[in-house]
Amino acid sequence: MSTNYIAEFYKTADHNYEDFFTSYVDTEAIYNINKDIKSLNDQLETKREELSRLYAKRYNAKFTPVEKRFILHYESRMAADAEFDVLTGAPAVDANDETCKFIQVSRKAGEFEVVVGYSFPLGAVVSRKYNYKIATNNSRCAFTIISETVTPILEYNALPVCSNGLPLRRRSLYNTGLADDFIRQMYDIPDFKGGVTYNTLDESLRNNASTEVILKTAPMDCMKTLLSFKVDKAEPIHKILGLPKADYDSLIEKGYLKEFVIITQLINGSFGDNCSITRNKDYTPSDFFHYTNSEWIDIIEKAHYWKEELSFNQVAYNEDFLTIALLKAYVGYTYNFREALFYKHYSFGKFMDYVCEESCNQGFQSLESFLGVLKDYLSMCETMGVKPSLYTCYLKQTHDILTRNYKINPTEAQKVSFAKHYEDYKDYTTKDKKYVVTHPATIDDVKQEGYNLNHCVASYILKCCQGLSRILFLRDAKTKTQSLVTIEIVNKSIVQARGASNRPITTEEFKALCEFAKERKLNVRVSPRD
Repeated sequence: MSTNYIAEFYKTADHNYEDFFTSYVDTEAIYNINKDIKSLNDQLETKREELSRLYAKRYNAKFTPVEKRFILHYESRMAADAEFDVLTGAPAVDANDETCKFIQVSRKAGEFEVVVGYSFPLGAVVSRKYNYKIATNNSRCAFTIISETVTPILEYNALPVCSNGLPLRRRSLYNTGLADDFIRQMYDIPDFKGGVTYNTLDESLRNNASTEVILKTAPMDCMKTLLSFKVDKAEPIHKILGLPKADYDSLIEKGYLKEFVIITQLINGSFGDNCSITRNKDYTPSDFFHYTNSEWIDIIEKAHYWKEELSFNQVAYNEDFLTIALLKAYVGYTYNFREALFYKHYSFGKFMDYVCEESCNQGFQSLESFLGVLKDYLSMCETMGVKPSLYTCYLKQTHDILTRNYKINPTEAQKVSFAKHYEDYKDYTTKDKKYVVTHPATIDDVKQEGYNLNHCVASYILKCCQGLSRILFLRDAKTKTQSLVTIEIVNKSIVQARGASNRPITTEEFKALCEFAKERKLNVRVSPRD
C-alpha cells in the first residue's frame, strides 16, 4: 500500500526545513576530504602571497620603480586603525609620508590599484591592482596581485596593456594619486610640486600643445588652471594669455598671475555658443569689457585693497579672489545672478568699487546680500521704465521705496483727477533766476522724483488725487530736469521740503521757498538745515 504524503504533511503545522541537512551523517571519508581541501586552500593562498611578493620585486630595463614603500592604511570606525606593508603583509613600522605612499581603505577586504613605477622609454605608468584581506585580529594582511597594467601617458591615444592579456580601453588613473613624481623624472623638473593628477595631465596632453612649457615654466599656484586651457600651438605662457612679456612679468612680480589666469578663463568661458549662460550666447567678451591688460592689473590691485576693507568690516564673499566673486555675478555665471542687469549700468571697475564700498558703508554682512538687493532694484527699474539711482548710499531704502511704489497702481479716474489739480498751476522762477518751482505733469513724474531723491513722495500720490495734498518740485534754474527738493503743500502751507534721502533744505533753498510762498500767499512751516 502506498504512503499518503498529503495526509502526512497536514498532520502538523510545524515544518522544520533546517532539519533536512542536519539529518545527514558525514562519513570519515567526507571529513578527511574537507580537511584536505582546507589545507590545500591555505597552501594555495600562501603560495599566491609568495608569488605576489616575487612579482612585486621583479623589474626590467624599461622599469623604474617608485622609491617609496606602499602602506595600506585601514581606518576602522569600531577599532583602532592598522597599517600593513604591501610587500610583506606584516604590520607597518615607522611609516611616514617621506618614505611611504599610503593607500587608504575602510573595509577589511577588497581591491585597490596603485602606481608602482614608470617606463620612461615608453612614456608610460606601471600600475598594479591588488586584492587584500586583513586578518580578523589585524595581525597581518594578505596581498595578492590581480594584474599589472602599462598605461601610456605621452602617447595618449595608445591603449593600456594588461599583464593578463585582456583588452583594455583607455581608462582613468583617477584613484592612483598625483602625477608629480612621474612629471619630475619624465620632464626633468626636480622641484616640481604642482599637485597634478594623471587625469589632468592626460587631458592637458590631449588638448594643450603647450603642456611641457607650462609644466616647466608656470608658477605652481596656477599650474592646473593653465593646463586646462585649450592651446593648438606650443608657445610661451605670456602668449597663451595674450600678454606682452612685460605685463606677464609684472603679474608674476606682484603675485597676481593666478588671479589673472582665472579671470581670463572665466571671461572666455562665459560667452559664445558653448557657454552655459543662455543670455550670453550672442555676446562676446568685448561686449562687456574694454580693458587693456594694464587696466586689468590695476583692477586686481584695487580688488586687493577692497579685500582688506571687506575683511575689516566683516563683509563675507564665497571665492578665493574678490574679483572672481564679483565677475561671476557681473557676467551672470552665478546662478542667482543669471538675469542680473549689472552690465547694462556699470563698467566692471565701477561696479566693483560701488559694491565693495557700499557693502561696507551700509552694513551688509555679505557681498551676495548686497548684490541681491541691487539686482532686484535694477530689475524693477527696468520693468517700470524708471531711471535707476546707480550709486545710491541707501540701497536698501531705495529698493524698499521702489518696491512700495511698484505696488501703487492708480486708476484712470485717479490719473485724471491728479492732472486736474494742476491745470491752473504756473511755474515760478525766483527773482535772482537761480531756482524754479515747477509741478509734476503726471503721476509718473512724482514716482520718478521719489526714485531720483530716494524718498517716499510716491506714497502721497493718492492724497494728491483726492486734493488733500499738492506736490511741487524746487529745481536749479540751470538744470530744470534734475531733481533737487520736493515740496508738499497742505491747506495753503508748505509743510514739507526735502532733498535727496530726506535731507533738510539749505538756507538758500529756504529763501527761495519763502519768496515763492510770499508770491503765492502760502505759509511756510519748514526750516533750513543751516
